[in-house]
Amino acid sequence: KSPDVEMFNIDEKFNNSQALDFGLESNSFADLRNESHMVNAHFDTNLDTLGKNLSFDIDYFSYETAHAREVTTDRFNSFGESQGTVFANLNESDEQLENFNIRADMTHPMGKVNLSYGVNFNFSENSYIINNFDILSGTPELNPLQTDNLQAAYISAKTNLNDKWRLKVGLRAENTETEGVSQVLDQTTEIDYLRFFPTVFLSYAHSQKHNYSINYGRRIRRPFYFQLSPARLYFTAASYTQGNPVLQPSFTDNVEFTPTYKGNQVTTLYVSRESEGF
Repeated sequence: KSPDVEMFNIDEKFNNSQALDFGLESNSFADLRNESHMVNAHFDTNLDTLGKNLSFDIDYFSYETAHAREVTTDRFNSFGESQGTVFANLNESDEQLENFNIRADMTHPMGKVNLSYGVNFNFSENSYIINNFDILSGTPELNPLQTDNLQAAYISAKTNLNDKWRLKVGLRAENTETEGVSQVLDQTTEIDYLRFFPTVFLSYAHSQKHNYSINYGRRIRRPFYFQLSPARLYFTAASYTQGNPVLQPSFTDNVEFTPTYKGNQVTTLYVSRESEGF
């Protein structure tokens, strides 16, 4: 169980004469609970005596988190006298994630080139349910659900070009299918995309003491589920967070140059470029 969180906040509003006009006193209390389970099965076999190897991994992961946050805001006048409750919100969220993953990897030496390739299938059901109530009126706001499916395949190869140069290249393809459903709004958002992620690694052994390497890679950063939920999560009457259901992932292209001396990294020079950032 995560520690509970309690917040207290005062907002004071002043008029043009810099005299206190009114104030808002907000109190919030959050009850946080988390639970997770994970199971893995691994199978590995050598197909011949030359280094050809096939492995399978099956993973199951479940995660549940339940949050309850209540926020109340009272208004008081310039004399500090209470004028009653002007805002009351109860936010109950229950995220249930079930993830099933199957992966197959092959190591395949072919003379001077060592190939690696495989496939990965990832199936997720993510229920990110938010019951956001206006306590004063009893009106619910939103109740979104999220499901994801990911299929991926990759291939990589490495070889020694000569006594000094080594090269490794790879390519990974990912196809993602996402569906978000808001039961209260009766709205469905579907986002599907196919992306490719190349990698290149090149190293040069200048001497027994000095080595240099340069590598390029592309990676993805997906939004968290709470960043996709359009439901408002209130901290005070005037402060809240709200996600974007059509938020797309961001991509980063990174190039690094690393010199080493006697096997120890001296420094790293890098350039990164992020696209479609959020």
